[in-house]
Amino acid sequence: MLDHDHSRARSVRGEVMDRVSLQKYLAQAERHVMEVEGHLARQRLLIHKLEQHQGRGARAARLFLRSLEEMQALHVADRDRVRAQLGMTRPPQRPIQAARQSAR
Repeated sequence: MLDHDHSRARSVRGEVMDRVSLQKYLAQAERHVMEVEGHLARQRLLIHKLEQHQGRGARAARLFLRSLEEMQALHVADRDRVRAQLGMTRPPQRPIQAARQSAR
C-alpha cells in the first residue's frame, strides 16, 4: 500500500518503508527464494534415493519436503508483494535467463 507521496510503502506490519528499504528487503526475499529452491532440490533427490534404495524413511523425508514447499510458497508470496509495492511486474532477469528466453 503506497503512501501519498508514492515514495514509501507500508509493510505487512503497517510500518512505512522507503523505496531503498523495500529494495533491500526485496533482495533478501529473492535470496530466500533461491536458497529454499536449493533445499527443495536436495530434498527431492534424497527422497528419490530413499525410495530407490531403501523404501523406508521416505515418508519423513516427504513430510519435510511438504514443509519446505509451504515455506517456499510464503517466501514467494512475500517477494511478489514487495515487487508489487515497488511497481515491478516481472522479476529482474539474469543475463543467462534473458538469453534463454530470447532464443525461444
